Amino acid sequence: MTMTKAPARQKLYTDHLPSREGEALWHELLAPITTPQRLHRTPTVGRVDAWLYGDMLISEARATPQRTIRNRQQLAAGPLPAYNLLIVLDGQMRYEDGQRDCALQPGDLLIEDLTEKRTITTQTHNRTINLMVPKEGVGEGLHGLILERQSAQARLLSRHVDALLESIPTLPAQHCDDILNALQRLIAACAGECGSESHRHVQRALRDDIERYIERHLLDSRLGNATLCRHYRLSRTQLYRLFRQEGGVTEVIRRKRLDWAHDQLCRGDGRGKPDVEALALLCGFASERALATAYQEQYAMTMEDTWHANATSLPADGSQGLTGLFSHLGQLPRTPT
Repeated sequence: MTMTKAPARQKLYTDHLPSREGEALWHELLAPITTPQRLHRTPTVGRVDAWLYGDMLISEARATPQRTIRNRQQLAAGPLPAYNLLIVLDGQMRYEDGQRDCALQPGDLLIEDLTEKRTITTQTHNRTINLMVPKEGVGEGLHGLILERQSAQARLLSRHVDALLESIPTLPAQHCDDILNALQRLIAACAGECGSESHRHVQRALRDDIERYIERHLLDSRLGNATLCRHYRLSRTQLYRLFRQEGGVTEVIRRKRLDWAHDQLCRGDGRGKPDVEALALLCGFASERALATAYQEQYAMTMEDTWHANATSLPADGSQGLTGLFSHLGQLPRTPT
């Protein structure tokens, strides 16, 4: 924790300088956190109006069209253990981190971990607010989280950051730690890291919706972590946490596919042999043997046992429900009294 200090301001404009000088100064400014690259002939320049207040840094930035990259080589030089909350005010952006590829619109809020790699591309002039706070006190696993502009969380955080930027010139030095702690708790709550009952309801609802999506696309060969992360705009860490107790979403998909295979075997007539090859292909298993092994581990019986057991499990006249069960019981040998 730093010593409490009064807010300090720094302004840097590079867009009024000659092209080469402006770019060199802009690159030097961004060097600790990212590397800018030209997209077109337009020089990579911009403006930053920043305030340092205790352990937080808040700024309003304007920039020309450009791509900014934070890669492993740069991180190795000295990563910054902080989150950056990027609020898009103007311009169209695209965020990529190797797991997610998402568009950012004005009003959207991105949380990026400054110790993780990412690429942000802006095809137009853009204007953003950036708030950097220490990761400690917020939680792990928020890298790449996007709060969409229409969400209550994005609106709440954005208004809070706007108010902070507006009032920071007059904030007292002795209150900076308390303000930072309150801000970190708000970020954690809006990002889904709090343990409140309402958050648990949201998490359960999201889990249920993901499970329904899995069931609708169960036989789609593309179904997996990447598809779900892209569809629900989650990081792999966030997705894993939702299904941690089940061993992760990959395990959930595997079990549901085994349940589907079991259902297909139970619907058969029990004659001949089941088409395990076709089931393996549909369920996304690498081979018949892989499916057969997984099936026996889950059901404690072979696929052929399930297939043949179905031939004698219920009457062949198509009786269903309790009536069919009652008829079946009537055909069983009586136990001597």
